[in-house]
Amino acid sequence: MPDPIDIPDEAFLAKPLFSDFPGADIVTEVREWVKGNPPWAWRGHTHAEPTVDEAFEIRYVADFQLPKGTESPCPCCTPRHPKFGIGFIAWFPRSACIRLMGRDCFRTLNPEGHDFAVRELDERQRREATIAYLTQNIEKRHAAIAALEQSLPLARQVDSLQEQLGESLRPAIGIDLWQQLRDGGQLKVVEETARGPIFVPYATVEGYALIDPSRKRTEPSVNTAIRHLKNIDLASDVADASDTEREAAAKAFQRGMVVGREVLDVIADCRRFVSVLSFATLRNWGNQDNAPARLYARRDGHELYIGRSEDSVRRITLDACIDLSVPVLPQIAV
Repeated sequence: MPDPIDIPDEAFLAKPLFSDFPGADIVTEVREWVKGNPPWAWRGHTHAEPTVDEAFEIRYVADFQLPKGTESPCPCCTPRHPKFGIGFIAWFPRSACIRLMGRDCFRTLNPEGHDFAVRELDERQRREATIAYLTQNIEKRHAAIAALEQSLPLARQVDSLQEQLGESLRPAIGIDLWQQLRDGGQLKVVEETARGPIFVPYATVEGYALIDPSRKRTEPSVNTAIRHLKNIDLASDVADASDTEREAAAKAFQRGMVVGREVLDVIADCRRFVSVLSFATLRNWGNQDNAPARLYARRDGHELYIGRSEDSVRRITLDACIDLSVPVLPQIAV
């Protein structure tokens, strides 16, 4: 056992200073104090072991942590020997006292009381975190809904192009673009070697996921995100709502924002495929003598021309929204 610590008698005196449940100011004070001072020396700490009557009821206000490598005596079990580095601010309603003690030390005095206090602390911290999260973020749902609704024309265009440059294009020009790009968007050419022909990388086309036949359509995902955000029903004062209402609102908000961000990222990536640069890359690749397929591709304004040759192309008209900026969702405080 470590050497005993000389704890002054004053530390063992009861300090009935806290008739009400300690607030955030006390938590802040304790956490600041223990950064450079022993817990037993804090002005509100009672270092005497709880009496039988005191031990009947306990509430854990918050946890705290001592500097790394530091341990403190616990008033419940080792009042003069170092025991814990992470502890609880424990409030005893019957005596109006606070003890700074190890997280599991009170279990030996009142196992049921300890377990109840831990559960109550977890629930309270979860409730406070939810209230803080909603207070900082919930009003941002209106801007998020507006941004998502603004993205709908672009989502429809991206979904339409998935078909027009995929399933519909293949029989029309006799080339399966996806088969040429499915390896990370990497176009390849044939190179002769002593061991025979091999495929080697030529260039990478951005936004190739646009024509991935397995890609989920984006418009339904945008509408799903909008629905999650619009269905939030919460009192204007978050604190007045019930725990169930707050948890439902937080879940819907998080889900809507996650789905929204993911689908907007997909839209932003996919539209790169129909850029002038991407179509020039396709054209240059298709013009190589050692390309596995002959291809002509060009973008002119809002018109796409694609086929086996310049004289035999399919024209696809783009919506003007394809060149607009992809809307951005508001940043969320966590």
